[in-house]
Amino acid sequence: MAFKFRYDNLLEYREKLLEQEQGELARMTQEAKAIEKEYLRLQTERFKYAEAFSMKQVEGISPEECKLFSENLEALEQRLLEEQMRLKKAMERLEEQRNKLIEMKKKVEMLKVLKEQEEKRYKKEESKQLQKTSDEFTVINWGRNFDEI
Repeated sequence: MAFKFRYDNLLEYREKLLEQEQGELARMTQEAKAIEKEYLRLQTERFKYAEAFSMKQVEGISPEECKLFSENLEALEQRLLEEQMRLKKAMERLEEQRNKLIEMKKKVEMLKVLKEQEEKRYKKEESKQLQKTSDEFTVINWGRNFDEI
């Protein structure tokens, strides 16, 4: 009789869940990278806009233009803060997902170790049974050969 691990179904189920969670981690990583890219783009845009504003101030600009530049710069900074918060939340979710994945991997590994141990125990017991059967046949054959002598 072949070895059958009693928790095979659970192991398969947890491995499928692990794969799904790994896919979710990959998706979340891509999302975080996109947010980070947008954040860096906004930082660059704000820097260039602030530089252009400084250059315009040196050249001399009207109060209306100065107010417009200031408002636009403020709006850029607000968008930058919003994107920074989105990035922070995405990184927190990513960390939570990593921790969840680590826990799931531990559970899968625990089942694999248990399976391995049970399989070793099964093979050892099977080997003992085979040896016992072999010994019995040997004793029976020895008894027959002894009676014939």
